[in-house]
Amino acid sequence: MIALIQVVRGPGIGRRIQLRGGQRATIGGTDHADYRLADDRGLEAIHFEMDCRGGECRVIARANAPMLVNGQAVQEGRIMTGDTITVSRTTFAVTVEGAVETQHDEASEDLAAEATQIAAAMTMVDLCGHLDLDDDVTPIALRHEDVEPLIAELTETEMYFPALRLRANTLPRIHAVWWACVCVRNLESKLSMKTLDLAALEAAEHWVKDPSDETRRAAEAASEAAGGGAAGLIAYAAFTSGGGIGHPDVDPVEPDERLCGALVAGALMVAGYCDPPNVHSVMSEMLANGKEPWTQQFALPSCVAPS
Repeated sequence: MIALIQVVRGPGIGRRIQLRGGQRATIGGTDHADYRLADDRGLEAIHFEMDCRGGECRVIARANAPMLVNGQAVQEGRIMTGDTITVSRTTFAVTVEGAVETQHDEASEDLAAEATQIAAAMTMVDLCGHLDLDDDVTPIALRHEDVEPLIAELTETEMYFPALRLRANTLPRIHAVWWACVCVRNLESKLSMKTLDLAALEAAEHWVKDPSDETRRAAEAASEAAGGGAAGLIAYAAFTSGGGIGHPDVDPVEPDERLCGALVAGALMVAGYCDPPNVHSVMSEMLANGKEPWTQQFALPSCVAPS
């Protein structure tokens, strides 16, 4: 079984969360959740949980805040293809493949059709506009209804930076940083990184394994020491992943929600050109490696993958 919920309305439009049978994950507004949607300030630290065990997928409210399934407030319930989940300003469209089926009544079929219409209205053009991608991406985005074929065409036409931006900004930030770390490690012999670069990369990796404010601030310091190379940009992406980016003793300054993804994309652009004659194959491999499921791709630390 595979369960996918995709943001079709709200500040995080385009974000996707995917679980397989036997997995469960929490969704909320802070790093306490397995999947963090920091773009929606109205979310609780852990707002709800998806549980895809036992042949079906269920959602469970984990906060004293509303959770709507198909417009109805629920504390717990089964979700199926065509359903919608709304929390705060965010609405997800649901797709579940391979679940034990039950018969939908006429009302649920109407709701499924409505959810499909909502999802269709949130186009790839909307997502590209949200990320402020160049105008020349728009004609390509118009041809696609999903981010994966859009990334594939952008890669094939050598429009690497918008492809990387889309990949990085449609992943949970902790996964985006880890993806960048692994890609740069794979190219380490060609990048000729210095001691400070390696220290910055290690700081980002440390944050992934222990996403605390202490490790986030340590990544900032390592980034400043390393400068603007690929490793330094990845460390700074970890720093901008959440929480204030000003001095810790003053009122917090929240980063732009797109900044972490832009830094990850910038880091991988730098890394991808380490071997100019083979840049297309390097970029293509990096972008392909950004796909889920994470546990199969990169053997993530257990704290990163949903339990």
